[in-house]
Amino acid sequence: MNDIMMGTSLPYAERKRQGVRGRMPHKEESLSQQRRRIYRLVSAMQSPFDQHLLLRQLQEDNPVLFYDLVRHHLPELLPIIYTPVVGEACQRHSDLYLRSHGFYLSWHDRDDLDDILESVEQEVDVIVISDGERVLGLGDLGIGGMGICIGKLALYSAAGGINPARTLPLCVDVGTNNPELLEDDSYLGWQAQRIDGESYYHFMDKVVAAIRKRWPQVVLQFEDFAGKHAANLLTRYRDELCMFNDDIQGTAAVASACVLAGLQQAGTALCDAPVLIVGAGSAGCGIAAMLAQLAGGSEGVWLFDQDGVVCSDRSTLTRAQQPFARAVNEGNSSLLETIRQVRPAVLIGVSGQGGLFTGEVLQAMGEVCEQPVILPLSNPTRSAEATPDQVWAATGGRALLATGSPFAPVTVAGERRVVSQCNNVYVFPGIGLGACAVKARCISDGMLLAAVRAVGAYPLVAGRLLPPIEQVGEVARAVARAVALCAREEGLADFAGDPAPLIDQTWWHPHYWAAS
Repeated sequence: MNDIMMGTSLPYAERKRQGVRGRMPHKEESLSQQRRRIYRLVSAMQSPFDQHLLLRQLQEDNPVLFYDLVRHHLPELLPIIYTPVVGEACQRHSDLYLRSHGFYLSWHDRDDLDDILESVEQEVDVIVISDGERVLGLGDLGIGGMGICIGKLALYSAAGGINPARTLPLCVDVGTNNPELLEDDSYLGWQAQRIDGESYYHFMDKVVAAIRKRWPQVVLQFEDFAGKHAANLLTRYRDELCMFNDDIQGTAAVASACVLAGLQQAGTALCDAPVLIVGAGSAGCGIAAMLAQLAGGSEGVWLFDQDGVVCSDRSTLTRAQQPFARAVNEGNSSLLETIRQVRPAVLIGVSGQGGLFTGEVLQAMGEVCEQPVILPLSNPTRSAEATPDQVWAATGGRALLATGSPFAPVTVAGERRVVSQCNNVYVFPGIGLGACAVKARCISDGMLLAAVRAVGAYPLVAGRLLPPIEQVGEVARAVARAVALCAREEGLADFAGDPAPLIDQTWWHPHYWAAS
């Protein structure tokens, strides 16, 4: 920590020694005093986006104060530093760019990647990487995907105890197919159609090889890659280094934890509960695969997209969809007809289509199941398949609900209900923390299932599907321990005894170094 970054917490004697008297007011503030003052400033901002910009500046100027503030006010600030507000920051990334935070690996530098990463002096524990082709529900934003990488790493540090000085946001620039960005003179990325096909994968091979060479024990999280690439990249690299795809596996883990919690409250076993997943892309297939593992088979998991039930006669059937493809005579119905046919106990939305769960669809769920589990997970808020008040109104308040975006509490029959947010922050920080603490060699399906069970082991208030967001730090530690133990059992990490001391050693606390 650079002493000058302490700002008004820098002791007066140290200011004199460094020759920086006069550059700040006289008072020596404690970190808690700084936090309270900055919180008042953030609260006074006129819009969530203005708050986001102020917090991003604080993150650059004084990371200790930034993370101390975020940890003390996480429920309020989580949607500001990440979704949904980060979406606008990604869309305006080039206009807002003032100085570099992270690395941009361009297609034009494909033969010099080793040299570029060797120039990074810091040691790195966690990297979040994106090519910006499918950012949230906003589409291809090119290098605007960097905002997602920065935001996710902020959560790794705020919720998962990863030292921010040992993280690296990394954006892969292979062009963009967004016509607005291609014509925008202010866009700072490569203004050309995206590299695709074998050339794309050859480039990604070079990127991953350069990362592995520079930081062989790094945790590498893939984020916001298009569905056509996401599963392929996961399969391609998951055995080469400690990596996972949060859109596929992180989303699947936290959604599965919600499903298990909901079915437990409803008194139904997963193996007896049909699940209908609306959206058959990488996220939907990831959730389907994890639920199938937990249930002991794929028979009860149905995939549905814009063409109806995913069936085996499709020429475009992906490898991830194949285990869930139905016979031809089971498909091509509307969503409403499919619900009446399948009679699901669980309805999950990862379609990106706002309002897709109409009142009629939600009423049908209430008719076919006494206490349905309904998860409209698409982000940002406008892309949610349904809002909490719509879900509870249509089901007589009986549905067990979690949403992808944050929603305010809803009053149902005079009762104030808090809306559980099915946020990946309950899972990925703990996965990264556990893998870093014990230097796991890869992240296996078993480790991910261990994370699901760790989240599901938390006691919940009736009607809630996840612990309060204030507890995500505790959840991260529990997930980390479960992940670490599973890694050892599977021969993917070498340590003896309880991993808790290793996790404690890895956990970073925001504090200033004492002046010497």
